[in-house]
Amino acid sequence: MRNELRQVIRLFREVLATEPSDAQGASDMSLAAYCLKEHMSFRLPGGASTDPWIGFRCWFRATKRLKSSQVCLQHSLQKTGIALLNSSFANEKLVVDYIERSSGQSVEVYIAKDFCGSHPTGRKGSWRTLFAFALIQSIRCIGSGKRANHAQTILEVVEHAWLLRYFKEHNIHHVYDFIPYEKDGNTLTLLLRKADIRVTKVPSSGPLATHNRILIGDEIIFSGAYHYEEKAFFGETIRSQLISFWPPERAFTYIHHYVLRPQPPEGTIGYYSHGEWIRRAQGHAEHGLDVLQTEDQILRDLARYLKSNPDRKLIVFPHPRERHSNWIDQTYAHYQSYLGEIPFHFAPSDVLTPHAFHLVDIAVVSYSSIIFERLFCGYKIILGNHTIPGFPIAGSPLSSICFKSFDKMEQMLDQSFPISADQFYEINGLVGYRYFDHPELKGISHSSE
Repeated sequence: MRNELRQVIRLFREVLATEPSDAQGASDMSLAAYCLKEHMSFRLPGGASTDPWIGFRCWFRATKRLKSSQVCLQHSLQKTGIALLNSSFANEKLVVDYIERSSGQSVEVYIAKDFCGSHPTGRKGSWRTLFAFALIQSIRCIGSGKRANHAQTILEVVEHAWLLRYFKEHNIHHVYDFIPYEKDGNTLTLLLRKADIRVTKVPSSGPLATHNRILIGDEIIFSGAYHYEEKAFFGETIRSQLISFWPPERAFTYIHHYVLRPQPPEGTIGYYSHGEWIRRAQGHAEHGLDVLQTEDQILRDLARYLKSNPDRKLIVFPHPRERHSNWIDQTYAHYQSYLGEIPFHFAPSDVLTPHAFHLVDIAVVSYSSIIFERLFCGYKIILGNHTIPGFPIAGSPLSSICFKSFDKMEQMLDQSFPISADQFYEINGLVGYRYFDHPELKGISHSSE
C-alpha cells in the first residue's frame, strides 16, 4: 500500500497548497481545498479544536489503523465492480437495499471508511511513508485555529490509500459515496477520477446547504424538491454531469404506511426534536447552526400556546439519543421544565418517527431531515427558524411555513388546523414536495410493502 499512500499524500499536499475558495468560478481543486481546510469534521470530538496535541493523537490512531486487522468491508456474491462507501456498519442492510433499489445495480462490496487502513502486503513500510506528512500536520495543529481539520488529514490519507489499493485490486469502477458531507469527500472524488473510477454522491434528504453545498461527482442524487431549489441557488459549487432523482434514503421502509393516507387525530401537535441539548451535553462537535436556541424558543412558545389552547394535544417525538436508557429520565425532565403542568406524552418508543407521521395533525420542528420526510409523505408541518440563517433559501416555498415569533406560530397553527393536508400544500405552494406529485415515484408505495 506504500505506492498508493505516496500517491494520496502527493494529492493531499497539492490540495492543501491550493488557495481555498467556495466561489462559483473556483476550480475543482480550490473547492476541494475549501472543504478540506474549512469544513468541520464530524469524526473528532468537540474538544479537538482546542487540543494542541490532536495531530499527534490522530497520527497515533493512523499508525494503529495501519497495523489493524479489523474488518472494514462486507462482500456480496456478485462481481459487479460497484462499491458502496459509508462511515460504519450501522444500517448496512438498509443502505445497501436503498442504493440497489434506487439505482437498479447490485453492490459488490460495502466499505466502512472509519475502519479502513491496514493492508497485509503494505504494513511494514507504510508508517515510514506516512511519517513526514503526519509530522508536519501534527506540528501545524499546535498553533492552528483549524487543528481538527489538519489532524484529520492524517487519518484521511491512510483511508484514501487503502481505498485506492482495494479498488485497483478488485476492479471497482463505480463508487456510491454515502458520506459526501465528510470534509475529504471531494478530495476523494479527485483521487478516484485519476483512477477512472466513477463517483456517485448520495447526500441525505436534508438541506444541501448544511454540509453539501460543495459537491463534486460524476453523478449527484437529489431526493426532494428543495434540492433542486438549492442547486439553482448555489449553482456551480454543485458540480456533476448528471443529477438523478431518488426517494429519501429511508422511504422504502415507511412509505407503504401512507398508501391510504391515514388521517391524524384533530387538534394534535407533534414536536420533533433535533436533540440539540443532549448533543451538547455529550460533547459533540458544533455544526455551525444555533439549533439549541431555536429549539429553546419553540418549546417556550409551544408551552404558551398550549396553555391558551388546552383542547390541543402535544406529542413529543424525542431524538433517538434522548430515548437512550441512560438519558430518558433527564429527557423527560428537560421537556417538563418547559411545559410544566401542561399534559404531554412521548411518541411510542417502538415506532420509528417516519412510521408515525399520521399520529399528529401538525408537526413543529426546527431543523432536521424529518422535515423533508414528513413533507414527502404529505402531512402538515411548520418550521421554526429563529436562529438558523439561510434556511430556507430565498424564494423557496418553504418560507411560507416558517415562523420566527410566537405570534406567527400561533397564526400558522390556527390557520392550519381547520384545513386538509391537500389544502395546506396548495395554499403554501408545496405541491411537488409529496411523493405522489412526482411521476418518477408513481407506484413507490405499492412496491415497498
